[in-house]
Amino acid sequence: MKTGSARTIWRALGLGLITVLSASSLLSGCVGYATYPPVQGAYGAPNNPNAPPVDELMALSLKWVTDRYPIRSGTPTVAGDPQFAVNLPRGVRKSTYERTAAALGDKALPLTPENATKLPIYHVAEIRVRGRVAKVDVLRPAQELGARPDGQPVYQCITLHIEGGFQQWRVIRFQAWEPGVVAVPEYYYVPVVEWPDRERAEELRSQSIEERAPSEPEMQPADEPSEE
Repeated sequence: MKTGSARTIWRALGLGLITVLSASSLLSGCVGYATYPPVQGAYGAPNNPNAPPVDELMALSLKWVTDRYPIRSGTPTVAGDPQFAVNLPRGVRKSTYERTAAALGDKALPLTPENATKLPIYHVAEIRVRGRVAKVDVLRPAQELGARPDGQPVYQCITLHIEGGFQQWRVIRFQAWEPGVVAVPEYYYVPVVEWPDRERAEELRSQSIEERAPSEPEMQPADEPSEE
């Protein structure tokens, strides 16, 4: 399959990501507790960014921030729209990463070592879900503030307050922080394979099960009575 065709397919799938996932959340009642990046000791907070509602909230939040704080100039364009990259939390698998970027249109690309130094980057810094409410921190490049003394971009954190759960997730309010209040997260490039770390994959899968039943003790055959 040609690269252009593959990109078109991902874009078509991505454009419907928010609506489809919202509908599935409505039907299944997908609510719960999640914190990402994981907080040690957080009760009931699964650390899987690929599962609902975390994957849906990443796409929704990036769409909201990039629409309201777009890149203005200084970057390659696609159909007149400046390109940018998105940096998602560690543990996001390849297909989730690509669908999330595709949901933002052709101008958005998953973060790679090649585009990290060429494109402005939007970062998903933290996701917190508590039942039917969520908060997501997205760092956006504040081009209007110029560059830092070291030449790096100035980033501003936008905290989105989101409600949903049994209904479609929607942003109800936001808070724009002073630049520098929230640290820029580490770069996590889109994996080149679906599961780059098999041990991590097994850990994420196991966290989808709330509680594993204790295993049955293995029964050992009784010793034959000895003849005297």
